[in-house]
Amino acid sequence: MKEFWDWILKANENTKTSFEGGIFTTLLVWVCILIAAWVLLHIINRIVKETKKRGKKNNYPLLAHFLRALVYIIAVTGALFQILPLKTLSVSLLATSGVLAVIIGLASQEAFSNLVHGLFISIFKPFVIGDIITVKDIDVTGIVEDINLHHTVIKTFQNNRIIVPNATANGSVIENRMLGEQKLCNYLDIDIAYDADVEKAISVLRGLALAHPNCIDARTPQETASGEPVVAVRVIQFKDSGVTLRAFIWSENSGNGFTMLCDLRKDVLRAFAENNIEIPYNYMNVIVKDK
Repeated sequence: MKEFWDWILKANENTKTSFEGGIFTTLLVWVCILIAAWVLLHIINRIVKETKKRGKKNNYPLLAHFLRALVYIIAVTGALFQILPLKTLSVSLLATSGVLAVIIGLASQEAFSNLVHGLFISIFKPFVIGDIITVKDIDVTGIVEDINLHHTVIKTFQNNRIIVPNATANGSVIENRMLGEQKLCNYLDIDIAYDADVEKAISVLRGLALAHPNCIDARTPQETASGEPVVAVRVIQFKDSGVTLRAFIWSENSGNGFTMLCDLRKDVLRAFAENNIEIPYNYMNVIVKDK
């Protein structure tokens, strides 16, 4: 046993020129770094999982990604610095890396820009994971699924994933349907013919809307006192072939509103036909002249 221990000490002493403190000291340091990195990553992942388990939105996804990246960088740097030639080379590169820094800086401008914009998203929170948003500049609508150091992942309603760079997401106009109140005023536009009974059409349209289970009363006390109807229907436009009516119908959220509008469009076709209210459509008259 003593001979084996002496051999370890001798090998450790002989390798001090290549490894910080010798080969066996370096191996011990590497094991410690590996254990410390594993523990830190486990803690970060556990916190993220507990947040999701409790049904809370992850308001700091970028912070979790940043901490993971920081753990990896520190662990790898600490491990490499135990090898003396690499440590010396690293110091030399840092001392004479002016040109290299410029090249890397120019090459990584986009990545750095995405990182900075990701930090802005994390701090100011124009949206968080779980929000339904529309990125106006690229016309993408969906649910925010992840926000990392480089990009934001949006899951569309067709179950596709759209990868949006953080610089684009933060620099664009964002429509966030989950920010503040979720109740929504839905517009239902219907065209009727010029010779149709407008008041009757308004009454039928209002009745269909009020009968739908997703329609809610969002009137203020002042509007209720003044006699404002739950569903307002107004004439908004004159077209070549008819008059456009718009019904203002409130729902608890955008999902309920979408379902309600789909149902009402089907009901309107039936109800207008039963009440002889014409929905105009484009048609062409062909005139044949005898020669």
